[in-house]
Amino acid sequence: MTSPSKAYLPVLSLFLIAALLLSAPLPIASGQVDKKAGIDLTQFTLPDSNETFYRVMGMEREDAQTALQQMQQLLEEMGFEVVLLEEITYENIQDLDVLILGKIDRPEFGYSDEEVNAIATWFLEGGKFLWVSADSDYTEPYLDPNDITFKAAEPNKILEAIGSTIRADYMSVEDPENNAGAPYRVVANRTVGGINDHEVTENVDRLLVHGPTGLAGFIDGEWVDFETLLQRDPTVTWLARTGPNGTVLSHDGVPPNAYEIGFTGRLYLVAIQMIPTDSGKYSKVLVSGDSPIGSYNMFKDEYKGVSLDGITFFQNVIEWGTTVEMVEQEPEEQPQDDTTVEEPTDEETPREEPQQDTGEEPADGEEAADNTMMWIAAIAVILVILAAVAFAFMKKS
Repeated sequence: MTSPSKAYLPVLSLFLIAALLLSAPLPIASGQVDKKAGIDLTQFTLPDSNETFYRVMGMEREDAQTALQQMQQLLEEMGFEVVLLEEITYENIQDLDVLILGKIDRPEFGYSDEEVNAIATWFLEGGKFLWVSADSDYTEPYLDPNDITFKAAEPNKILEAIGSTIRADYMSVEDPENNAGAPYRVVANRTVGGINDHEVTENVDRLLVHGPTGLAGFIDGEWVDFETLLQRDPTVTWLARTGPNGTVLSHDGVPPNAYEIGFTGRLYLVAIQMIPTDSGKYSKVLVSGDSPIGSYNMFKDEYKGVSLDGITFFQNVIEWGTTVEMVEQEPEEQPQDDTTVEEPTDEETPREEPQQDTGEEPADGEEAADNTMMWIAAIAVILVILAAVAFAFMKKS
């Protein structure tokens, strides 16, 4: 006769199998796919020297590559598939939710018409987020010291194509009071009004914007200073700026468009804009006077002994940028005269109930629920069978 302790061994084994089944992850429905974030890492070969460089300034540096790896890891932890773009075409970016463009190293590395058109077509489909980076007119030994405008002009081509009113101006910005050891290492500081209150800047008190250019506006064919832009375009929001004594400088022979050289006051370094599209969804753009990737980037939590919040800022930006928001439809104007307007009967004109677009695909949600319920039902059936087998075995023993 089988001992009681041995009789229960098969029962325990069966329930152990059931527990393992229950602990297995539920299948992911087809509607719950990860979002995609693209980072422009296009490379160019110089014809004279046959050397190859990234479009993004300083991307060859070891610290820039380390920061890129950290950024990629953070995006993956946030649920994104990261696409490192070697070429910008519509086919390469059409499935992206996020596109990050760094500051440009040389005028030969600027955006082609095909690239500009591809980015604009993608962005204006709606529900997209684009980060456009500019840089100051500080020169380098390999550049023409009399004209460094490409650092702002190239990103401005993208901004114009997507319908943004934000522009990067031709200048360098310094802050003698709020910096990381030198006036050109500007640190936007919340304590002096340098960080705006916004969900993107939550838990952000200090943000490095190293060697930046300043932002301006372009409305009705005219350049305007950024504060005028804020007054005239409610879709624009500033995020980071200098303290009250920010200064405009010029390192080449080209003056700024919206500011005077030597201007002292608040200068704006990072801003966002929500742009309505024909799809009924907003697309969102962030414009920065420095870059989140490449040399001396914004993606830092410390620099020169100064504690920073650049990584928190980046995460906030991506979360805000990929939250799809619908364009509010303006209500139709009602007749203002006293004439009685006869409403058609239901028989004459069927009345359509307004449908609210939440930006979600109901079919995918239903499929997700169906898949989950099928999985739970399958486990329940297995448990019932195992219980019956165990009961029969115990009764026999």
